[in-house]
Amino acid sequence: MRVLVTGGVGFVGSNLIEKLHKQGYEVISVDNYSTGKKENEHSFCEYHNVDLQEHPLEYVKMRKPDIIYHLAAKARIVPSIQNPTKSLFNNIDSTINILEYARLNNVPVVYAGSSSSHGDIYANPYTFTKWNGEELCKLYHNVYDLPIAICRFYNVYGPYGTFDGGREKAPAALCRKVAESKKNNKDSIDVWGDGEQTRSFLYIDECIEGTLRLFESDYSYPINIGSDEQVSINQMIGIIEEISGVKALNKKYQLDKPKGVRGRSSNNDLIKKVLNWSYQMSLKDGLTETYKWIESELSKKGLNFNRFTKSY
Repeated sequence: MRVLVTGGVGFVGSNLIEKLHKQGYEVISVDNYSTGKKENEHSFCEYHNVDLQEHPLEYVKMRKPDIIYHLAAKARIVPSIQNPTKSLFNNIDSTINILEYARLNNVPVVYAGSSSSHGDIYANPYTFTKWNGEELCKLYHNVYDLPIAICRFYNVYGPYGTFDGGREKAPAALCRKVAESKKNNKDSIDVWGDGEQTRSFLYIDECIEGTLRLFESDYSYPINIGSDEQVSINQMIGIIEEISGVKALNKKYQLDKPKGVRGRSSNNDLIKKVLNWSYQMSLKDGLTETYKWIESELSKKGLNFNRFTKSY
């Protein structure tokens, strides 16, 4: 069978492609490379540099995919506030184009939603577009009987993800910051807010497993794919300190920096009921793998760790 993955050079997309290939699928990726990395490409996958908003699958219509995993989106909140039309048109139009192709060709769609849809959907344009995508999927399922699966990802992290430049999630940013302090013999770390913001974080392998299991089910409405192991930023720093072997760092709280919502954690009651499945990897084990990889990457590149400025 042939699978199309949109956003295939992103963090989740590239890991999904690797897993699908191991399961024997032929995989095609469509991505505009605006945030994804070319180094995330796999030799066994067919890649097309395409803007789904402007060119709805022209490059893959002849390839006739049997399944579509729609992960592509402009996925950052702050840029969506700064340039709402770009986020709104890109995320909504691309989803409509995917769903229309799927409707006309009777192709199942797996849609990558966001945990932000569980909160105030009008908080920012990005959140609105992800909620809108869920609603469009439900519309196409109810009206056209299109097979749909809707995943709400909760803060996915792990090795091979972005860990610098401002697009990284808190686990990667904090692993990097602790590694910087260790390398440079510093005794402090910058933290955005007071460190008491709480989140739950899901290891990348668990995210892929949950996504594939959801597709194999017949459930067609939003379902959380996340961890219910809630932790504060301060607690996560403590875990990373223990992993790295550094003494407790002084935390420099930056109360004027963006902090996001005060708390958000995945409620996994539904996924346990529908799929009879739950994640297995603890946060500490996942952070251990992530920290080791980031420390190795920084060492290999011989980077001056001080050049990174993103903090949490």
